[in-house]
Amino acid sequence: MRALHAFLSLLVTGWLGCGDGEPGEDYWVTYRLCSDSDPCPSSAQCHLGICVPTCPGAPPTADTTACTEGQVCWEDGCRWECDEAHPCTQAFECVDGECVYQPCENPDFWPYSVRSTRYPIVVHYRDEAERSTADEVLEAMDHSWQVETEDLGFWPPVSDRGSCGPDDGFDVFLWRTMRSCGADVLGEEPETEWDDYRAFMILDPWGPYGGENLAALVAHELSHAMQAAYDWWETPIFFEMTSQFVEDEVYDDNNGYRDFLYDYQGNPDWAFDYYDDYETWYMYGSMLYLRYLRDHVYDGDPSFVAEIWDRSRNPPGDNEPDFEDALESMLGEQASISFLDSVVEFSRWRYFTGERDDGRHFEEGETFPEDAMVAIAERVRLEPGLIEVSPGPMLLGVQYVQVYREDGDPTEATLSFEGDDAVRWSVQAVPGLEAEDDGEILEISSGTAPLRFGSLTERAVVVLALPDGADDPEDRDDTRHPFSLTIDVP
Repeated sequence: MRALHAFLSLLVTGWLGCGDGEPGEDYWVTYRLCSDSDPCPSSAQCHLGICVPTCPGAPPTADTTACTEGQVCWEDGCRWECDEAHPCTQAFECVDGECVYQPCENPDFWPYSVRSTRYPIVVHYRDEAERSTADEVLEAMDHSWQVETEDLGFWPPVSDRGSCGPDDGFDVFLWRTMRSCGADVLGEEPETEWDDYRAFMILDPWGPYGGENLAALVAHELSHAMQAAYDWWETPIFFEMTSQFVEDEVYDDNNGYRDFLYDYQGNPDWAFDYYDDYETWYMYGSMLYLRYLRDHVYDGDPSFVAEIWDRSRNPPGDNEPDFEDALESMLGEQASISFLDSVVEFSRWRYFTGERDDGRHFEEGETFPEDAMVAIAERVRLEPGLIEVSPGPMLLGVQYVQVYREDGDPTEATLSFEGDDAVRWSVQAVPGLEAEDDGEILEISSGTAPLRFGSLTERAVVVLALPDGADDPEDRDDTRHPFSLTIDVP
């Protein structure tokens, strides 16, 4: 799990338990906190603030010989597997030979709770010493719930109907040593026709997601729980695109999103809706597209995002309509443009960040770090030549070729383009020649188009691969589409 943010768990599987039953489950249930001044008994070690049982078969390491964070102690050491002789501990159960976290099935693991007086929220914790942290989480939950439902217009999480926790309130489990945080689901809501699920939340405020990031994380994960009220099986990238956007709307002063733009801006050649299986921060950084829509299409009103989720609802077993279908209809009504039109224009907008910011695009764009500037595939001088870009972008991916002038170089050239016939190409140039323009589309389908510079010393040619026919994110793959540009200087 990466620091500072948590991934959205899409399956009711994942984190594993630890311990081998010796001293066993009774030891874990006592849940003893520890510190340098309050050490553990000889049969345990202090790990991440709690006493954990030692594992005789565990190889010695720099900090512990105990199985922690989901491992089970076997005769030959710590493993991720379990069986009857090696049961799971904590709030885990052995499922198909692995320990699967089951907080809703183990209420005794959390003997304490604090309840909101404003919303149906219950925060569960394990030790009286954790009450102040539980209060802090509840305060963030109350604030996030208010903004996300009342200001942004999202539906609250689906009621669990008493299947988790003491009642039908939304349950938040504070779980020290999990080192992970996330929203997860119990099962489908049978009373509706769409693919909504009953959700709960796990947080480790003492791990890498706590501290100054805790409140924003609460807003992020609550957003996931609310997404489950619409469609738990939507296109994967839209979960993180939304939650990262919502997080900044709830806690605007946090601005943590800027630190997670680098993978997205550094890989513009990946598909707009690419699912990287959480290998990078790409899906989180994609929130930049929603910022473009908010500021350029919806006049600064962020509530359009909840409408996308509403229009994306579909019966179980299908993902039609998906979020891009929803955008197709919404953008047509709002601005008389298609979803693909927005992707074309967004490929210009994302150029204007950091030192390229012109004050007319992204809010706070000037403050984006250097690594949040969109990557340049090639940088060439304005002189006759052939530029070959291979392997090229994925479908709905974009690449930028920077062309610069030196003193005495002409201010205009003729550009010709060749690209993979499997896709439809969009070719643009940024920045604009006039202060009020951010660029222009180069009508290069006839074979050539002028590339003018005016008083500019450099411009970027923006090459975007578009579908040649029907488009569906469910069909997306990582196929690349090479292209070439030829510069002819009169």
